[in-house]
Amino acid sequence: MVYFVTPRHFVFAPFSGRDSGGVERMCNPRASGRKRYNLLAALDCVSHKMIQVSNHSYINAESVCLLLRAVAGAALPGMPITLVLDNARYQKCGAGGDLAKQLGIELRTCRRTRQT
Repeated sequence: MVYFVTPRHFVFAPFSGRDSGGVERMCNPRASGRKRYNLLAALDCVSHKMIQVSNHSYINAESVCLLLRAVAGAALPGMPITLVLDNARYQKCGAGGDLAKQLGIELRTCRRTRQT
């Protein structure tokens, strides 16, 4: 099973969409602070099943370990698991790599290319 892993950080702030005249989306300033909803998800490239962990603080090494355990728990016994990760620092931490080895999960990183 191959999963693609990506984080998303949603900010609690009011945004307006496009109006009927095609005006671009604008942020309406409000005192929302830095409240976020953080999501770290793994998407199965064949079945499109998504496994996720979320919180309101930060995505960090602990979040990666929670996701690894969730993916291992959802996999069929004996099925090899590969996670394709981006190059985020918390995804390359020692704790995540050690846990992945214990769970028999292969971690692969892809390099981001900058488009000009």
